[in-house]
Amino acid sequence: VIFNFPFVMGDYAAVKIKLNQRNYMFFKSIFQFIQLEIKNEQKHSGKLIISGINMLFLIASRMAPSREVEFVNHHYTSLLITSRFRSLLFKNGIPMQRVQEYASALNLTPNYLNLVLKSVTGKNASEHIAEVIILQTKYLLIHTKLSLKEVSDKMGFSSASYFTRFFRKQTGFNPLEWFNHQISK
Repeated sequence: VIFNFPFVMGDYAAVKIKLNQRNYMFFKSIFQFIQLEIKNEQKHSGKLIISGINMLFLIASRMAPSREVEFVNHHYTSLLITSRFRSLLFKNGIPMQRVQEYASALNLTPNYLNLVLKSVTGKNASEHIAEVIILQTKYLLIHTKLSLKEVSDKMGFSSASYFTRFFRKQTGFNPLEWFNHQISK
């Protein structure tokens, strides 16, 4: 159930849930139940923990009617490939830029990797890679004193001008405009 929610797959715009007192107490009781099962480790604890987590997500989906969640049965292999791909994206800090590199690391063809990712997340590998590059770039721009050229080099771009075009295509701003916009907020 969990993989069907957009925010689990990185779409945090979908997280808009407000809890009233009744729902808060209900969620709290489910969390306490899960904690108890984790501590006690009795027969069927694993299944009960997963059921509790599924309940939390299903109830949360009722509270977020602005975003309808489609439930599609994905094959376990597709979910596993997606999970491994996302792990590779965040491994070693700086993502590889080419889909072929990820496909090779997963022993898949780029076309099959894209097909699996698109079916599970709605995005192909290039879109996931671009999102992570932009997130990491924004972090470097805000939290370091690196020059634009240094950020470009650190992110693995062959030139600062190519990096600037990539950033503009993804965000609508060049890196300096984006940085200035963030500072002026």
